[in-house]
Amino acid sequence: MRKLLQIAFAINIFLNLTNLFVFIPAWLGLPLRLIGGLMLLVNLAYLFSERAVLADLLRHKLTWALLVLFFIWPLLGALFPMFNGYSMKREIVLQAFYATTLLGAGVYVLRVSYARARLLAYACFGVSIVGIFAQIFLPGFFMSVAVMAEHSGETFAFGRAAGFFVNPNVAGRFVILMYLLLMLSPKKLGALEILAVTTVSFAAVLLTASRSSLLLSMGVIVYVIGHRFSVPYIRGRMTFSPGRFVLGSITIVVLAVMAAFILPLASKFVLEKTDVGSTKHASERFDFFAHGFGGFVDRVEEEAVKRWYTVEPYVDGFKESWLFGRGLSGYRIYKTENYLALTPHNTIFAMWLNYGVFYVLFGFFCFFVVAVSPRMRLVENHLGMSFAPILFLTLLGIMFTYDGLFAQRGFYIMVGLFLGLYCAPVRWFDFDRNMSEAPLLGKSRRRRQ
Repeated sequence: MRKLLQIAFAINIFLNLTNLFVFIPAWLGLPLRLIGGLMLLVNLAYLFSERAVLADLLRHKLTWALLVLFFIWPLLGALFPMFNGYSMKREIVLQAFYATTLLGAGVYVLRVSYARARLLAYACFGVSIVGIFAQIFLPGFFMSVAVMAEHSGETFAFGRAAGFFVNPNVAGRFVILMYLLLMLSPKKLGALEILAVTTVSFAAVLLTASRSSLLLSMGVIVYVIGHRFSVPYIRGRMTFSPGRFVLGSITIVVLAVMAAFILPLASKFVLEKTDVGSTKHASERFDFFAHGFGGFVDRVEEEAVKRWYTVEPYVDGFKESWLFGRGLSGYRIYKTENYLALTPHNTIFAMWLNYGVFYVLFGFFCFFVVAVSPRMRLVENHLGMSFAPILFLTLLGIMFTYDGLFAQRGFYIMVGLFLGLYCAPVRWFDFDRNMSEAPLLGKSRRRRQ
């Protein structure tokens, strides 16, 4: 039974990381709430079956910090809207689903190894990439699949590739976070694997025409590849030499120059050789990158002004509730009350409006404590990369340019995978290293209790 529940939870991870969860109800003719309820039950049953591992996980301060951030604090925040007549049933159930998914992902890593969980992430990444490319290059085939989902047709039709994520910005952010996850491996990655994943990831983000995602992806790619060349990990320890540093610096410069030339050419190719160029909204976004550095700087300034216009209508709400916030879903309620057309497109402002300044400060404090902790050094040595700085900057960049980060199921899964790594006992890392070296179809080694 435990093995069956483990497989069922792995299917949950797959459906949520690929976002196929949204399409399953339409394909099977079942209500979305029913499918979501079944997935929540699977989460709860899996956690119950692995209660011993869960108990170990709950002994760590980071687990409780994440529960406070993603479940307890939002649950308390739901009280204020409910007192004002707003129904919070859906939001509370979602928070419960997020919390159980996060904990389940941590337990899953401890039970099957991060190496095996990473292979599952590779499968999810592959399906998502196929969806993104198919939407642009095989639109007929893609639409025959995607249009079966309720309300998806008109969203997918305007030309920006999002795969099965519907929203192109969410797709771009997802690819960036998945790229980081796939570059963190207990097994040394080959140059061909790094090149292949990097190329596919960059191309996928380009097809989403998400300008901020493309900028973030270039920063992440430059950091990852430059880090691999200049500060490699040998036998689980960081090594440094002037020659390596010079090589890494040259690599970063070459990547930056290549991006400056390739990005306009790739954007022009998409505009001229695909159906995207025939849709005004998408063509304007690709045109953003198609006129060299000078044109790009001008368009960045224009985009910054436009983004301010999405934040400005919420400024009064921030002033009114900057200390304690307006509660769970506060910014969405504020949007409805004031007949606003757009969300603030900024996760930090959205969290501030919902829960107040102390919540935002608590979140940054937790991240800082984790980033400088000895346990983080152990995890980084195991994965062969100092990822805390780039992870922080990437999340900060996403939070400042989009307000859907903490509403994405995939984000909670990734946080859960990291939680399992961070809270693992020292002897677990040998188990994970052995699993990363073992053949995929060979005999697995059981984790020592």
